[in-house]
Amino acid sequence: MSNTTTSSPEAVKNGHDTTLSQAKAKVADLADKARNEAEVIQETVKEVAWDSAARVQQTAERVQDHAQSAGAQAADAVRRNPGLAVAGALGLGVLVGLAMARKS
Repeated sequence: MSNTTTSSPEAVKNGHDTTLSQAKAKVADLADKARNEAEVIQETVKEVAWDSAARVQQTAERVQDHAQSAGAQAADAVRRNPGLAVAGALGLGVLVGLAMARKS
């Protein structure tokens, strides 16, 4: 006696339908998970961008403050020692003139 089981075409079709439905459900579930992960990543990128922009702004403000302070100190030094400032400017002018003359 043989123990072979035969399936009717209807049983095979139902089996395929069930498998197809399960596969579609899994794909839909994976798509939802991927969409949720993408949203989380997008929010994280936005937060990092805003934090970076704030840090850049703070750094720019500090650089501007330091530049203003250095300018004020230079102006004070010129007021205290105008002769030295003129001599320094003259010396710098001569150096720049010599450098440009050599390039020509």
